[in-house]
Amino acid sequence: MEYDETEQKRLIRNLIDGWRSIFDGEAPLAGGWLAMAAALFAQSLGLLAVSFKNTAFSEENEWRLVYVRPRFPQPLPEEHFNVDVRARDGVPVPFVRFVPVGTPEQSPRLPIESVIIGPNRYQDLATSGVWHLLGRHGLADHVEIGQAVARIRV
Repeated sequence: MEYDETEQKRLIRNLIDGWRSIFDGEAPLAGGWLAMAAALFAQSLGLLAVSFKNTAFSEENEWRLVYVRPRFPQPLPEEHFNVDVRARDGVPVPFVRFVPVGTPEQSPRLPIESVIIGPNRYQDLATSGVWHLLGRHGLADHVEIGQAVARIRV
């Protein structure tokens, strides 16, 4: 994840500068090529955006695993994905669960020592939810739960 706003802006500028020659070139893209280039640019920007977070969350030192469904030549049918939905600020958000292969007994337990709840409107509720999640996996007594000190600028 990239938490530094200056670095985020630099990465966006580099992406735009890299694609500028395609859209501002002397030979305009014809037919479906312009639409394909626009879709690929949007996908590139989206991949970059999912790696940005507000600096107030930097204590998390988060990493993300991102999978992008291919658009070309055509996307895979929905049945190839186990799409689930969660609520975020009252809005349903689709996501695909990442489930490690094998049974819990076959997978080593993650060496989680602590969980820091990032800045949000519902600190106590989030803390309770994390505690219950850790308990479900036998980690509630072994993992320290804390709350981030930084606050989000609104």
